[in-house]
Amino acid sequence: MPEGGYRIRQILERAEHDSGIFIEPHLTTNSLALLTGFVKSGHGVLLLPELVVQQQLLSGELLAIPTDNDALNTTEIGLITRVGHQLPTAAYKLMLHIESYFNSLIR
Repeated sequence: MPEGGYRIRQILERAEHDSGIFIEPHLTTNSLALLTGFVKSGHGVLLLPELVVQQQLLSGELLAIPTDNDALNTTEIGLITRVGHQLPTAAYKLMLHIESYFNSLIR
């Protein structure tokens, strides 16, 4: 499980509070590679947005099992920029590329 500063950890804590069911992690780290390796080795499960492990899901390395918890199913992602500020051309093109990539994942 990611450490406390990650948004997914905050969402999980909200879900625990709402359901009254609390999870005791066996592994806490900020390393996504270590977390996914832990799951791939068969030692545990991982609660993360599918977007984070999209490539492993597409390749069949990992399997996503949907939850029926509203707090866990309402995660959103957004591109953030300053209001009223025009981005430099390179940053704008990067933003369009990122937006296109994320949109391709949800289709």
